Amino acid sequence: MRYFKLLFGFFLLVGFNVFLLKNGVIEYFDYKTYDTISHLMTNNSKTSKSSVVVVDIDEKSLKYLGQWPWSRIILAQLINSINKTN
Repeated sequence: MRYFKLLFGFFLLVGFNVFLLKNGVIEYFDYKTYDTISHLMTNNSKTSKSSVVVVDIDEKSLKYLGQWPWSRIILAQLINSINKTN
């Protein structure tokens, strides 16, 4: 009888988890947790200067550096040169 109760509880728990996964409840709480943590992390850096940089990749650059995607080394050099100008 004891094993029957344990087995029943196990299947009940598995069924409940499947129900939560199918209905998106776990995904909802996952997104809410991520949003909360992201919000808390960005509030600490309000004093930092934030800016948006748009980089246009022209045909001349593609001919010189090759077809996209470029290697990480080239992208790192690009980011470093952008940071130096700002």
